[in-house]
Amino acid sequence: MTFSEFLRLKRKKKHFSIVNMAAELGISASYLSSLESGYRCPPALKTLEKIAEVLELKTDERYQLFDLAARCKYPPVIADDLIAYIYKTPQIIPLLRYTMKCDLVESDWENILKFIKQNYFY
Repeated sequence: MTFSEFLRLKRKKKHFSIVNMAAELGISASYLSSLESGYRCPPALKTLEKIAEVLELKTDERYQLFDLAARCKYPPVIADDLIAYIYKTPQIIPLLRYTMKCDLVESDWENILKFIKQNYFY
């Protein structure tokens, strides 16, 4: 799924017209339409956060919105919320470099995620 498809799907699920949602976001309807059509790159984090708020996205959906927005960029980038967290938490970069050298496979990452979900809650 693309950012555009996700945005359109969530807007329609909330029964917002493009005009109504654009007004809620404080942007033009033509800009929102161009985002949903894929003609414009996704907006900055502040606007993405406002979109998530207006659409009342759950945490996982919010993260999906951020990740899909990042993937639309060329070259693809990491979502802005993750970049801020990475730089705020200096242990992450050495951790990622170490795991990169270990050449972890998908099942290793699944086990790590499972451990974290079992021991930490948000």
